[in-house]
Amino acid sequence: MKTFSSILIALLLTHLNVFAKEKTKQAHTHGGAKISLAMDGTKGKIIFESAAHGVLGFEYKAKSKKDLQTVADAKKDFTDNFKKMFMLEEYLNCQYTPVKIEQVIEKKGSHSDWVAEFDIACDKSILKTWLAVDFGHYEKIKDIDITVLIDSFQKDLEYKGNPLSVELK
Repeated sequence: MKTFSSILIALLLTHLNVFAKEKTKQAHTHGGAKISLAMDGTKGKIIFESAAHGVLGFEYKAKSKKDLQTVADAKKDFTDNFKKMFMLEEYLNCQYTPVKIEQVIEKKGSHSDWVAEFDIACDKSILKTWLAVDFGHYEKIKDIDITVLIDSFQKDLEYKGNPLSVELK
């Protein structure tokens, strides 16, 4: 089962990397985002992607002090608070470790994405527990497509701007 789960996680992450590269080539959706959670037992990855406008309020490369501070504040907010925006049950004692949190700018510079990747480690499996999603303080994000993969279990969810709570079973 572990090998099967590892293969699924590898396939999901490969798909996400291809998706991220393709997404920067295509027009992206303002107000939309995507979150993918892949778990193999008690360890896994979370990847968040959206048009940078939804997080930063702009998509150009930050140059002014104000814009540079906006980017720094968003990185800090994702580092410190992502666990509250994409929350698993407290008793699982899940640790979110940032791998990267950044604005990814297209070569032409007129569009950019916000990408955050976290490693996650929990004391117990998250299967048959609850997930709460609330990105309400990012008012420009109205729709998040969420894919959850836990070992051989898969669930697709949609956040529409209001707090969402769902059992992972």
